[in-house]
Formats: sequence, C-alpha cells, structure tokens
Amino acid sequence: MSNTEQSDYWNNDGGNRWVADNQELDTLLAPFKKLVIDRLELSSGETVIDIGCGAGDLSLDLAERVGATGSVIGVDISHPLIDLAKSRAESQQQTHFVTTDASSWLPENPADAIASRFGVMFFDDPTSAFRNISAATKPKGRLSFACWQSLSENEWLAGPVAAIIAKLQKMPPPTDPNAPGPFAFADKDRVKNILTEAGWHNIEITPWRDQLAIPGDNVEKAAEFVSRNGPARKLAELLEADPAIVDGIVREVLASKINDQGTVDLGGAAWIVSATKD
Repeated sequence: MSNTEQSDYWNNDGGNRWVADNQELDTLLAPFKKLVIDRLELSSGETVIDIGCGAGDLSLDLAERVGATGSVIGVDISHPLIDLAKSRAESQQQTHFVTTDASSWLPENPADAIASRFGVMFFDDPTSAFRNISAATKPKGRLSFACWQSLSENEWLAGPVAAIIAKLQKMPPPTDPNAPGPFAFADKDRVKNILTEAGWHNIEITPWRDQLAIPGDNVEKAAEFVSRNGPARKLAELLEADPAIVDGIVREVLASKINDQGTVDLGGAAWIVSATKD
C-alpha cells in the first residue's frame, strides 16, 4: 500500500477493527512494551515520540517513564485510533496525540527519543521516513522499535495461512516482501541499510522469539480474533473462498494448539531495533 492507501485503510476498516479489539491487541503485544522502552534508557523530564502509536498503549507506559515533567507525543495516521488514545490518556497531562503522517511531520521541538511498537513498517519510502524521524530527534537522540520477522517465522499467523492454502489447494498471487505492511522489515539487513542511509548510527537488531498468548478464553474466541486480525480474511478474498470455510480452518488449527488452561499459545518472532543519532 502507498501512504495514501495506508491512510484510507487505517481511517476506515483497519482503524475501526483495531479500536474494537484494542484490549485484546494490547494483551497480545504486551511483551514488546518493556523491550522497546528499556532500550531507550529514559530519564525523568525527557520528551519521547511514539510513532504509529495506535490506541496509545505504549505511549501510556512511556509517560510513566518520563514522569510529570516529561512529555510523550503519540503520532498516528488513524483518526479512530487517536481518538481512543486521547480518551485513554485523559489523566496524563504530559501525553499528547497528533493525527498525522510521521514520514513528513515534525514536532515543534525535537525529541530526546523515538519509540514504536510495530508502527514503522508501513512507510512507502522508509529511508525518507527515517530521515525525517531523525530530523525530529535531538543530537544524540535514541531510537527503539519492534517489527515483525517474516510471516513464516510467526506461527500465530503462518499456521492458519498454510492450513488454508493446503485445504483449498490454491496459492495466492506473489507479493513484494518489501512492500509496506506488517512484514516489510522482516529482513534485518534491509532494516540496517535503511537506518544507515537515513543517518542513524550504533544500530543493534536483536531477535525475539517466544510464545504469544492469543486473546480469547477458549478456542472459539481465539480463532475469531486470529481470523479478524490476521491475514485469513484477506486470503479468503484472494482465493475467492467462502469466509466461513476459512474461519473453520483457522479454528481447526488453533484447536490443535490448545493448552492445559483451554487457551492457545502460538509462536511469534520479531526484531527489537535500536539506534542513535550523532
């Protein structure tokens, strides 16, 4: 998707769906908050920009780290998500949200640090975007973000996709692995090159692999969540398949992974990336 298409998506179906599932998505992505924040080594009174802040979950924790004398600016292109973020941060005077495109927006004053949890993989021109993000950062400023490794490394998404393709015996059309989207930063060498070309230094990329707790207190609810928020529904469209059949395949996959508590844990894989500006 281009930046314009991303804006259309996140201001309509994508953003509205995330708003509806924001608590479940916060639960799923909770392990990454501390990983991103700890890399920044924040001090009280500092200013942080949260890129692709969504409903503000990471922003709220960043505000706790910088304290009442600090400042957090959450940036996202989605009006529905920014509206939700504002309502969640009403008690935090140091937290502010802006509906804008981080690839071209600049704050009134540069920030001490930049954070993002899965919000930086959607830029049409990522090198230009990170160059602009650098311009929004003070000298010696820090950058920390989480991004997904490849689809194949993320069992919670790849498992249902593989099962759908196998059962329907159809293959979706090939896609550009570097196109803007959740897995655009799967290649860590590409990520390093983008950041280097954009002027960032001391780049560190650390792999994260663990089990993700799929939201839902039973298989049915977990399958509904994965179908709504994973690629299954889009895959059904591409393969011209009955969505009900696809949803049934997702349920079958998750039922085979049920744990002793009756819930589902599936493997996830991400990169935790940090860098500094000279």
